[in-house]
Amino acid sequence: MTETAADRMELPASAAPEPSRRWVPWMLAAGALVAIAAVWVRLPALGVSLWWDEAYSARQFIPYGPTKIIDPLYYLPNNHILFNLLAWATTAVVGTTEAILRFWSVVPALAAGGVIGWWGWRRHGPVAGVAAALIILSSPVHLGLSVQARGYGLGFLAAAVMLVGAIEMEEGGGWLAAGALAAGGLIGIWTLPQMAFVFAGHSLAVLIWGRKRWRTVITAGLVALGALVVYWILLPNLMGQVGRVGSRAADRLVPLGLVTAPSELLFGPTLSGWGLPIGWPPVVFSILLVGLSVLAYLRLRSLGERAEVHQLFVPWVVTAAALVILGSSVLDRYISYMVVPMALV
Repeated sequence: MTETAADRMELPASAAPEPSRRWVPWMLAAGALVAIAAVWVRLPALGVSLWWDEAYSARQFIPYGPTKIIDPLYYLPNNHILFNLLAWATTAVVGTTEAILRFWSVVPALAAGGVIGWWGWRRHGPVAGVAAALIILSSPVHLGLSVQARGYGLGFLAAAVMLVGAIEMEEGGGWLAAGALAAGGLIGIWTLPQMAFVFAGHSLAVLIWGRKRWRTVITAGLVALGALVVYWILLPNLMGQVGRVGSRAADRLVPLGLVTAPSELLFGPTLSGWGLPIGWPPVVFSILLVGLSVLAYLRLRSLGERAEVHQLFVPWVVTAAALVILGSSVLDRYISYMVVPMALV
């Protein structure tokens, strides 16, 4: 019979499988090096002048606070509500500089790498944990977006927290796991509305395969209520602009985009950023992503980690399907949060 994650949790400490202790000091040093390097390479960008959407938000939304940030007369898709509210509160206290405006992007983005690094270490050992954190923090998409005064850093953190909370919930975790899923959901949705589909995917997987379905229903209901508190008066404006997202610079997402969008926009640039040959046909990246996903699926199934299988893949399928149905367009930043589960894959 296949051993499940829950079965392993019931083993005495002496019987539980542990990574070789000799790796731990080396991996701790490697993890510290990754963290220091991640901060170091981002520092020069924090003080440069704001540009494009950063400057627009800093001028049109952040100085005015909630009265303009949450106003249907001014709402646009690039108004990342939670980020702008946090930036408004912070600059009102400590003043306005480029670095301060970027604080609520770079810190959550780095924290996302820490969360997934810790999670990978806890579940699959130190090498997996450090590798996952490295893949996230060295991704060109993460590097570019984390230092912008926009909400994408909060999106990275929301994706990481939702993933961890959902896996714990599916495996029978208590209210702490539900709280993590809810917190990640609200952080994501209040910042990037399309992350409602990511939360829906996580919740759907827990509802189908989880042990405490009533807890999932309560959690989803609270998140839906929390989202409506912010978006209720913005819903007509928000729905009317669904098709505009990315329409100036990107193609409409099609069903095949379930594979090609993350592989070409997120996976391909990562390989190029690591100095591997560029100019490869896009299908190469799609094949690589499919191959890695199959290997990850087989590995997790052999370990009995079925909750991880569900929570890594179901939310992306739900999100991509929703974007296809809505006729939305896609750019790397609009699906940037996919870097988080892809790092674990």
